[in-house]
Amino acid sequence: MVLRILFRIGVVSTLAAAALTAGAWIGTAQGLDPGPGSLRFPVMLAVTAVPITAVGLLGSTGVGRTVMACIAWCLLSFGQLTIMMAASDAVLGERGRTVTATVTQLVGHDLSEDGGDYLYRVTDAQGRPLAGLLRTPNQRGIGSDVAVLVDPHGWAHPTEIAAYEPGTDALTLLILAGVFGGPAIVLYVLSCLPEDRRRDDTAPAPWHKEAFNQVVRST
Repeated sequence: MVLRILFRIGVVSTLAAAALTAGAWIGTAQGLDPGPGSLRFPVMLAVTAVPITAVGLLGSTGVGRTVMACIAWCLLSFGQLTIMMAASDAVLGERGRTVTATVTQLVGHDLSEDGGDYLYRVTDAQGRPLAGLLRTPNQRGIGSDVAVLVDPHGWAHPTEIAAYEPGTDALTLLILAGVFGGPAIVLYVLSCLPEDRRRDDTAPAPWHKEAFNQVVRST
């Protein structure tokens, strides 16, 4: 019994940590680009489907356990989304540098809401492409210069100085992972704990077994 419980804790913890890590990677410049037609959300849904599927295979049966697993899925999905949105700013908070970038290409315009953001490709002062996309509510002309924060190692999307909000760093991501991932892991584990299969001798026998025993005794 103990080994089966430890096995479930190990599997669930590993899959939840992998899902949150994937969310952080998706949010970086090395992950998936934002904007219309982005694969970010389909990939995130596919990733978060893995833990709840594994929990179902491990024995999450019954209404109560299913509800716990669904709540855990919601927590893990929201945590993954939050970490994805904060990942790039966290990298900039750790090692961001200010440079003057040149707009070279309009990639898209988010029309999902009024005044949606514009997405641009930009280069540095030497004409080298910067990793990721510049997302800004301000329309920029091709060839115009803009002051941005960038990661020298290319893991963060360039961000306008005026739009960047300091305070997000690696510790922020760890706190978010604990706040959402911790409860999700606990609920997932509780939803797939092995049932005690020991027979309770004090419990009354099912009616069909009792009837069978009476028939046997009467012959």
